[in-house]
Amino acid sequence: MTDHEGFDCCVTVARIAWHLSSAGKVRLSYRPLRPLPEWDQGSLRFPADFTPDKPGTDVGLIGTAYPVLAKGAKTNAAFAWLQVGTLRKVIQIFGPRHYRSDFTLSEPGPLEPTRLVYENAFGGRAEDGTACEENPVGRGFARDKPEGKPAACLEPVNEMLRDAPRALAAHATFGPIPEN
Repeated sequence: MTDHEGFDCCVTVARIAWHLSSAGKVRLSYRPLRPLPEWDQGSLRFPADFTPDKPGTDVGLIGTAYPVLAKGAKTNAAFAWLQVGTLRKVIQIFGPRHYRSDFTLSEPGPLEPTRLVYENAFGGRAEDGTACEENPVGRGFARDKPEGKPAACLEPVNEMLRDAPRALAAHATFGPIPEN
């Protein structure tokens, strides 16, 4: 492999993966090393493992959030988080909701299993083709006439939309962020 300047380099990759069952059991899981990134619809599912410059560690969560409720109970929002040591990221998950004509959000519908992907976070493209730079595959990014359009159902807890249109970071998942 060569680095960005064309010099030969040796890359060592160590990987560990865990599988969390629906019953809450955790076990080690084999995952092959990936020479190329893998995409799932518009989101990067797994980045390439072989890169000449990766100065840190990747920690991610790929999956679906399921509401945990008493039998027959319903809710329209829940929290999900990923924590490693003292580092913690929390997101809020909402049931389906949409924008009103004044850019405010409707009340969320009943919470259903929700994929933790960038397509469900704030972002996307406006009617004129302008993309949200931080998440071009998301939902809710609009310049005008948002009425009836789906709103994000994943939001980082420290950056809630609170009924205001925002072109802010849409990093409301635990998945990898593609390189620019």
